[in-house]
Amino acid sequence: MTKNTFLLFVACLLLSGCAFPSPYTQYDIGVDYEVLQSSTNGTQILPKMDAFNASQLIPPVVTEVAWNDSYILAKQLELQPDPLNPDAQTPNQQNARYWIIDLKYNKRFGPYTKKQFEAQKKEFRISSSLQLQKVEKLAQK
Repeated sequence: MTKNTFLLFVACLLLSGCAFPSPYTQYDIGVDYEVLQSSTNGTQILPKMDAFNASQLIPPVVTEVAWNDSYILAKQLELQPDPLNPDAQTPNQQNARYWIIDLKYNKRFGPYTKKQFEAQKKEFRISSSLQLQKVEKLAQK
């Protein structure tokens, strides 16, 4: 066995025994949507592949979500350049945007400010019991 063949064999043996963590987590919300977390700053809401429509996507970073049979509500923070790392981005905590997806008509509304979001919820007659929750709580359900 040559040196290169031996190294390839050892590498394959080592890699086949390693369990790598999943690069993302995914949670179903409603029938046609999911929360997809592909990285720390990559959490977004998007239609499932069989119902995919890019115009319905809520971009990263989604930090809070709520849903029922009629609506999906989401809070999103825009990404900004990370002052400590020029090759990275970080959520802008000062610039929250809010979104509503009407599931009956499969239509996305937003981005809204907090005040606009609350007014739109009233206009759509969305129950006040539908409250945004941190995305991390999805993992606990």
